[in-house]
Amino acid sequence: TETALRASESRFRGLFEQESDAVFIFGLDGRTRDANQRAAEMLGYTLEELQDSKGREFFADIGQQSQKSFERLLAGERIPLLERTLRKKSGDPLPVEISIELIRDEDGKPIHVQSIVRDITKRKQVEDALKRANQELQLRVVEIQRLQDELREQAIRDPLTGLFNRRYLDETLIRELVRVEREQAPLSVIVSDIDHFKMINDTYGHPVGDKFLIEVANLLQNHARGSDIVCRYGGEEFLMVLPGTSIEIAIARSEEIRRKCAKIIVKHEGKDLHMTMSFGVAVYPVHGTSSNELIANADKALYQSKGNGRNQVTVFEGRCGESGRLK
Repeated sequence: TETALRASESRFRGLFEQESDAVFIFGLDGRTRDANQRAAEMLGYTLEELQDSKGREFFADIGQQSQKSFERLLAGERIPLLERTLRKKSGDPLPVEISIELIRDEDGKPIHVQSIVRDITKRKQVEDALKRANQELQLRVVEIQRLQDELREQAIRDPLTGLFNRRYLDETLIRELVRVEREQAPLSVIVSDIDHFKMINDTYGHPVGDKFLIEVANLLQNHARGSDIVCRYGGEEFLMVLPGTSIEIAIARSEEIRRKCAKIIVKHEGKDLHMTMSFGVAVYPVHGTSSNELIANADKALYQSKGNGRNQVTVFEGRCGESGRLK
Protein backbone atom coordinates (compact mmCIF):
# COMPACT_ATOMS: atom_id res chain seq x y z
CA THR A 1 0.00 0.00 0.00
CA GLU A 2 2.80 2.40 0.92
CA THR A 3 4.59 1.57 -2.35
CA ALA A 4 1.42 2.17 -4.35
CA LEU A 5 0.84 5.41 -2.48
CA ARG A 6 4.36 6.64 -3.16
CA ALA A 7 3.97 5.70 -6.86
CA SER A 8 0.68 7.59 -7.02
CA GLU A 9 2.23 10.62 -5.34
CA SER A 10 5.16 10.46 -7.76
CA ARG A 11 2.84 10.41 -10.76
CA PHE A 12 0.83 13.27 -9.29
CA ARG A 13 4.00 15.30 -8.63
CA GLY A 14 5.18 14.66 -12.21
CA LEU A 15 1.91 15.89 -13.64
CA PHE A 16 1.86 18.72 -11.12
CA GLU A 17 5.25 20.01 -12.22
CA GLN A 18 4.77 19.38 -15.93
CA GLU A 19 1.49 21.30 -16.06
CA SER A 20 1.86 24.32 -18.40
CA ASP A 21 -0.54 26.34 -16.23
CA ALA A 22 0.06 27.46 -12.69
CA VAL A 23 -1.36 25.08 -10.08
CA PHE A 24 -2.04 26.06 -6.48
CA ILE A 25 -3.15 23.93 -3.57
CA PHE A 26 -4.80 26.02 -0.87
CA GLY A 27 -5.67 24.89 2.61
CA LEU A 28 -9.14 25.50 3.90
CA ASP A 29 -7.75 28.54 5.72
CA GLY A 30 -6.81 30.11 2.40
CA ARG A 31 -3.05 29.62 2.75
CA THR A 32 -0.98 28.21 -0.08
CA ARG A 33 0.03 24.65 0.75
CA ASP A 34 1.70 23.86 -2.55
CA ALA A 35 2.37 25.30 -5.98
CA ASN A 36 4.17 24.16 -9.08
CA GLN A 37 7.19 25.77 -10.68
CA ARG A 38 5.02 27.40 -13.36
CA ALA A 39 3.13 29.28 -10.63
CA ALA A 40 6.38 30.68 -9.27
CA GLU A 41 7.56 31.70 -12.74
CA MET A 42 4.23 33.26 -13.61
CA LEU A 43 4.11 35.44 -10.50
CA GLY A 44 7.82 36.11 -10.16
CA TYR A 45 8.17 34.47 -6.73
CA THR A 46 10.27 31.53 -5.60
CA LEU A 47 8.51 28.36 -4.56
CA GLU A 48 9.63 29.01 -0.99
CA GLU A 49 7.97 32.45 -1.08
CA LEU A 50 4.74 30.90 -2.28
CA GLN A 51 4.66 28.27 0.46
CA ASP A 52 2.31 28.99 3.31
CA SER A 53 1.39 32.44 1.95
CA LYS A 54 -2.13 33.78 1.80
CA GLY A 55 -3.59 33.29 -1.68
CA ARG A 56 -5.16 36.73 -1.43
CA GLU A 57 -1.67 38.25 -1.60
CA PHE A 58 -1.58 37.39 -5.29
CA PHE A 59 -5.10 38.67 -5.79
CA ALA A 60 -4.32 42.20 -4.71
CA ASP A 61 -6.77 43.73 -7.19
CA ILE A 62 -9.61 41.35 -6.38
CA GLY A 63 -9.23 40.57 -2.69
CA GLN A 64 -12.93 40.69 -1.82
CA GLN A 65 -13.99 38.84 -4.99
CA SER A 66 -11.42 36.12 -4.29
CA GLN A 67 -12.55 35.75 -0.69
CA LYS A 68 -16.20 35.50 -1.70
CA SER A 69 -15.41 32.88 -4.37
CA PHE A 70 -13.47 30.88 -1.77
CA GLU A 71 -16.33 31.08 0.71
CA ARG A 72 -18.88 30.04 -1.92
CA LEU A 73 -16.70 27.08 -2.86
CA LEU A 74 -16.43 25.94 0.77
CA ALA A 75 -20.21 26.26 1.02
CA GLY A 76 -20.51 23.63 -1.69
CA GLU A 77 -21.21 25.89 -4.64
CA ARG A 78 -19.62 25.12 -7.99
CA ILE A 79 -17.59 28.08 -9.26
CA PRO A 80 -17.35 28.62 -13.04
CA LEU A 81 -14.20 29.81 -14.80
CA LEU A 82 -13.18 33.24 -13.57
CA GLU A 83 -11.27 35.99 -15.34
CA ARG A 84 -9.27 38.00 -12.85
CA THR A 85 -6.13 40.10 -12.56
CA LEU A 86 -3.31 38.88 -10.33
CA ARG A 87 -0.45 41.01 -9.10
CA LYS A 88 3.10 39.83 -9.77
CA LYS A 89 5.86 40.28 -7.25
CA SER A 90 7.11 43.16 -9.43
CA GLY A 91 3.74 44.86 -9.07
CA ASP A 92 2.78 44.31 -12.72
CA PRO A 93 -0.76 43.13 -13.40
CA LEU A 94 -1.30 39.66 -14.81
CA PRO A 95 -4.62 38.81 -16.51
CA VAL A 96 -5.53 35.21 -15.83
CA GLU A 97 -8.28 32.65 -16.16
CA ILE A 98 -8.87 30.71 -12.95
CA SER A 99 -10.64 27.46 -12.18
CA ILE A 100 -11.06 26.43 -8.57
CA GLU A 101 -12.27 23.11 -7.19
CA LEU A 102 -12.87 21.83 -3.68
CA ILE A 103 -11.14 18.50 -3.16
CA ARG A 104 -12.72 16.03 -0.73
CA ASP A 105 -11.48 12.79 0.81
CA GLU A 106 -13.13 9.39 0.44
CA ASP A 107 -15.65 10.31 3.13
CA GLY A 108 -16.62 13.52 1.34
CA LYS A 109 -14.86 15.75 3.83
CA PRO A 110 -13.16 18.85 2.28
CA ILE A 111 -9.39 18.66 2.52
CA HIS A 112 -8.08 21.46 0.32
CA VAL A 113 -8.82 23.71 -2.68
CA GLN A 114 -7.13 23.17 -6.01
CA SER A 115 -6.77 26.09 -8.41
CA ILE A 116 -5.46 26.14 -11.97
CA VAL A 117 -4.41 29.56 -13.21
CA ARG A 118 -3.83 30.25 -16.90
CA ASP A 119 -1.96 33.30 -18.19
CA ILE A 120 -4.23 34.98 -20.75
CA THR A 121 -2.02 37.99 -21.45
CA LYS A 122 -1.72 37.19 -25.16
CA ARG A 123 -5.42 36.53 -25.48
CA LYS A 124 -6.18 39.83 -23.79
CA GLN A 125 -3.75 41.60 -26.09
CA VAL A 126 -5.52 40.09 -29.09
CA GLU A 127 -8.92 41.01 -27.62
CA ASP A 128 -7.76 44.56 -26.90
CA ALA A 129 -6.32 44.86 -30.41
CA LEU A 130 -9.60 43.58 -31.83
CA LYS A 131 -11.54 46.00 -29.65
CA ARG A 132 -9.40 48.91 -30.83
CA ALA A 133 -9.80 47.76 -34.43
CA ASN A 134 -13.59 47.62 -33.95
CA GLN A 135 -13.59 51.10 -32.43
CA GLU A 136 -11.51 52.42 -35.31
CA LEU A 137 -13.86 50.69 -37.73
CA GLN A 138 -16.85 52.29 -36.03
CA LEU A 139 -15.18 55.69 -36.29
CA ARG A 140 -14.50 55.07 -39.96
CA VAL A 141 -18.09 54.02 -40.53
CA VAL A 142 -19.28 57.22 -38.84
CA GLU A 143 -16.83 59.26 -40.92
CA ILE A 144 -17.94 57.53 -44.13
CA GLN A 145 -21.56 58.21 -43.23
CA ARG A 146 -20.69 61.87 -42.56
CA LEU A 147 -18.91 62.13 -45.91
CA GLN A 148 -21.83 60.45 -47.66
CA ASP A 149 -24.23 62.90 -46.03
CA GLU A 150 -21.94 65.76 -47.00
CA LEU A 151 -21.71 64.54 -50.59
CA ARG A 152 -25.46 64.06 -50.68
CA GLU A 153 -25.93 67.59 -49.38
CA GLN A 154 -23.49 68.95 -51.95
CA ALA A 155 -25.32 67.05 -54.68
CA ILE A 156 -28.66 68.66 -53.86
CA ARG A 157 -27.50 72.15 -52.80
CA ASP A 158 -26.47 75.16 -54.84
CA PRO A 159 -22.93 76.00 -53.65
CA LEU A 160 -23.38 79.79 -53.84
CA THR A 161 -26.75 80.30 -52.16
CA GLY A 162 -27.15 77.10 -50.16
CA LEU A 163 -30.62 76.58 -51.65
CA PHE A 164 -31.75 73.28 -53.11
CA ASN A 165 -30.90 72.72 -56.77
CA ARG A 166 -32.94 71.42 -59.70
CA ARG A 167 -31.88 67.85 -59.02
CA TYR A 168 -33.47 67.96 -55.57
CA LEU A 169 -36.54 69.69 -57.00
CA ASP A 170 -37.03 66.92 -59.55
CA GLU A 171 -36.85 64.32 -56.77
CA THR A 172 -39.21 65.99 -54.33
CA LEU A 173 -41.85 67.79 -56.40
CA ILE A 174 -43.14 64.53 -57.88
CA ARG A 175 -43.37 63.05 -54.37
CA GLU A 176 -45.15 66.16 -53.03
CA LEU A 177 -47.70 66.02 -55.85
CA VAL A 178 -48.51 62.42 -54.99
CA ARG A 179 -49.01 63.43 -51.38
CA VAL A 180 -51.29 66.44 -52.03
CA GLU A 181 -53.31 64.37 -54.50
CA ARG A 182 -53.85 61.78 -51.77
CA GLU A 183 -54.76 64.47 -49.24
CA GLN A 184 -56.94 66.41 -51.70
CA ALA A 185 -54.85 69.54 -50.99
CA PRO A 186 -53.52 72.33 -53.23
CA LEU A 187 -49.86 72.97 -54.03
CA SER A 188 -48.43 76.24 -55.32
CA VAL A 189 -45.34 76.78 -57.45
CA ILE A 190 -43.72 80.24 -57.53
CA VAL A 191 -41.05 80.97 -60.13
CA SER A 192 -39.13 84.26 -59.84
CA ASP A 193 -36.02 85.92 -61.15
CA ILE A 194 -34.03 89.12 -60.70
CA ASP A 195 -34.93 91.86 -63.19
CA HIS A 196 -32.10 93.05 -65.46
CA PHE A 197 -29.64 90.69 -63.78
CA LYS A 198 -27.37 90.54 -66.84
CA MET A 199 -27.03 94.31 -66.72
CA ILE A 200 -26.05 94.11 -63.03
CA ASN A 201 -23.31 91.58 -63.84
CA ASP A 202 -22.09 93.48 -66.89
CA THR A 203 -22.06 96.84 -65.09
CA TYR A 204 -20.78 95.96 -61.63
CA GLY A 205 -19.22 92.54 -62.09
CA HIS A 206 -20.14 89.02 -61.08
CA PRO A 207 -19.16 89.44 -57.39
CA VAL A 208 -21.90 92.09 -57.06
CA GLY A 209 -24.32 89.81 -58.90
CA ASP A 210 -23.45 87.00 -56.51
CA LYS A 211 -24.22 89.26 -53.55
CA PHE A 212 -27.69 89.94 -54.94
CA LEU A 213 -28.26 86.20 -55.48
CA ILE A 214 -27.27 85.46 -51.88
CA GLU A 215 -29.51 88.25 -50.55
CA VAL A 216 -32.48 86.92 -52.52
CA ALA A 217 -31.78 83.35 -51.34
CA ASN A 218 -31.76 84.49 -47.70
CA LEU A 219 -35.01 86.40 -48.22
CA LEU A 220 -36.74 83.40 -49.77
CA GLN A 221 -35.53 81.12 -46.98
CA ASN A 222 -36.82 83.55 -44.35
CA HIS A 223 -40.25 83.46 -45.97
CA ALA A 224 -40.43 79.68 -46.29
CA ARG A 225 -42.07 77.21 -43.94
CA GLY A 226 -40.41 73.98 -42.94
CA SER A 227 -42.51 72.09 -45.49
CA ASP A 228 -41.69 74.48 -48.35
CA ILE A 229 -39.00 73.76 -50.94
CA VAL A 230 -36.83 76.68 -52.04
CA CYS A 231 -34.53 76.12 -55.05
CA ARG A 232 -32.15 78.05 -57.20
CA TYR A 233 -33.69 77.02 -60.49
CA GLY A 234 -31.30 78.73 -62.88
CA GLY A 235 -28.74 81.53 -63.02
CA GLU A 236 -30.92 84.27 -61.50
CA GLU A 237 -34.12 82.24 -61.37
CA PHE A 238 -35.60 80.82 -58.18
CA LEU A 239 -38.47 78.42 -57.53
CA MET A 240 -40.58 77.82 -54.45
CA VAL A 241 -42.86 74.82 -53.88
CA LEU A 242 -45.55 75.47 -51.27
CA PRO A 243 -47.44 72.25 -50.38
CA GLY A 244 -50.94 72.75 -49.01
CA THR A 245 -50.97 76.42 -50.11
CA SER A 246 -53.92 77.95 -51.96
CA ILE A 247 -53.61 80.39 -54.84
CA GLU A 248 -54.57 83.33 -52.62
CA ILE A 249 -51.85 82.60 -50.09
CA ALA A 250 -49.28 81.99 -52.86
CA ILE A 251 -50.09 85.40 -54.38
CA ALA A 252 -49.83 87.10 -50.99
CA ARG A 253 -46.49 85.40 -50.28
CA SER A 254 -45.14 86.42 -53.67
CA GLU A 255 -46.23 90.01 -53.20
CA GLU A 256 -44.58 90.20 -49.78
CA ILE A 257 -41.30 88.83 -51.14
CA ARG A 258 -41.47 91.18 -54.14
CA ARG A 259 -41.88 94.25 -51.91
CA LYS A 260 -39.01 93.21 -49.64
CA CYS A 261 -36.75 92.45 -52.62
CA ALA A 262 -37.08 96.07 -53.71
CA LYS A 263 -35.67 97.11 -50.31
CA ILE A 264 -32.50 95.01 -50.60
CA ILE A 265 -29.36 97.16 -50.78
CA VAL A 266 -25.96 95.95 -51.97
CA LYS A 267 -23.14 98.45 -51.43
CA HIS A 268 -20.55 98.80 -54.18
CA GLU A 269 -17.84 101.45 -54.36
CA GLY A 270 -19.82 103.84 -52.20
CA LYS A 271 -23.08 103.30 -54.06
CA ASP A 272 -26.30 101.71 -52.80
CA LEU A 273 -27.48 99.27 -55.46
CA HIS A 274 -31.09 98.08 -55.65
CA MET A 275 -32.98 95.47 -57.64
CA THR A 276 -36.49 94.20 -58.33
CA MET A 277 -37.91 90.75 -59.04
CA SER A 278 -40.69 89.34 -61.20
CA PHE A 279 -42.88 86.39 -60.20
CA GLY A 280 -45.04 83.73 -61.86
CA VAL A 281 -47.49 81.52 -59.96
CA ALA A 282 -49.18 78.22 -60.84
CA VAL A 283 -51.31 76.08 -58.53
CA TYR A 284 -52.10 72.36 -58.51
CA PRO A 285 -54.51 71.09 -59.74
CA VAL A 286 -55.99 74.18 -61.44
CA HIS A 287 -52.95 74.95 -63.58
CA GLY A 288 -51.50 71.48 -63.98
CA THR A 289 -51.26 68.05 -62.40
CA SER A 290 -47.66 67.12 -63.24
CA SER A 291 -44.43 68.73 -62.09
CA ASN A 292 -43.38 69.64 -65.63
CA GLU A 293 -46.73 71.22 -66.40
CA LEU A 294 -46.86 73.26 -63.20
CA ILE A 295 -43.30 74.57 -63.59
CA ALA A 296 -43.84 75.37 -67.28
CA ASN A 297 -47.03 77.28 -66.55
CA ALA A 298 -45.49 79.19 -63.63
CA ASP A 299 -42.59 80.05 -65.96
CA LYS A 300 -45.03 81.34 -68.57
CA ALA A 301 -46.63 83.55 -65.93
CA LEU A 302 -43.16 84.84 -64.98
CA TYR A 303 -42.42 85.86 -68.56
CA GLN A 304 -45.77 87.55 -68.72
CA SER A 305 -44.72 89.59 -65.65
CA LYS A 306 -41.53 90.57 -67.44
CA GLY A 307 -43.38 91.42 -70.63
CA ASN A 308 -45.78 93.65 -68.70
CA GLY A 309 -43.04 95.79 -67.16
CA ARG A 310 -41.35 93.54 -64.56
CA ASN A 311 -41.47 93.88 -60.76
CA GLN A 312 -44.87 92.22 -60.48
CA VAL A 313 -46.66 88.94 -59.73
CA THR A 314 -48.60 87.12 -62.43
CA VAL A 315 -50.76 84.02 -62.00
CA PHE A 316 -50.93 81.67 -64.95
CA GLU A 317 -54.02 82.20 -67.10
CA GLY A 318 -55.44 79.04 -68.56
CA ARG A 319 -56.99 75.70 -67.88
CA CYS A 320 -60.06 76.69 -65.87
CA GLY A 321 -59.72 80.46 -66.29
CA GLU A 322 -59.73 80.91 -62.52
CA SER A 323 -56.68 83.17 -62.25
CA GLY A 324 -55.63 86.62 -63.24
CA ARG A 325 -52.69 88.96 -63.10
CA LEU A 326 -51.74 91.18 -60.18
CA LYS A 327 -49.53 94.26 -60.61
